[in-house]
Amino acid sequence: MQFEKLRRLKPEHRQQLFGLWNSEFPVTFLHKHADDFENYLFKLDNPHHYLVSLSDKTIIAWAYRFERYNETWFGLLVHPNYQRKGHGSRLLDILKQENEELNGWVIDHRADMKQNGERYFSPLEFYLKNKFSPIPDVRLELDLLSAVKMHWEK
Repeated sequence: MQFEKLRRLKPEHRQQLFGLWNSEFPVTFLHKHADDFENYLFKLDNPHHYLVSLSDKTIIAWAYRFERYNETWFGLLVHPNYQRKGHGSRLLDILKQENEELNGWVIDHRADMKQNGERYFSPLEFYLKNKFSPIPDVRLELDLLSAVKMHWEK
């Protein structure tokens, strides 16, 4: 396994992450075109990216942090074949070492479907295990997504 910390993603990283995003998130939250994903990345304020790759450069896990509304936010994706092996927790540990606080949106239900027809598995328990706290009265309720805000601080 290889670990990289980057301020800017290379084109080959962005292409792989576009595929990982669309394979793991619910259908309603997909980026239909690579340009949509590029626009999402472009809008992140002060991003830092953390990649875990195999020796053949295949990305199996990605964490990123960015600034929004004077808070530090993050995202995390782990390929399903590599979940429950500690990669996500290790990436969160790195984010925690480098930041005083972290905020993220977490889908907290099992009503959504993934592109492959499988039900989306909520990572809520994973974040609770990693010392994040939900803020139940702060929710993101969109046509595309329903999620609760999660918070961690030192």
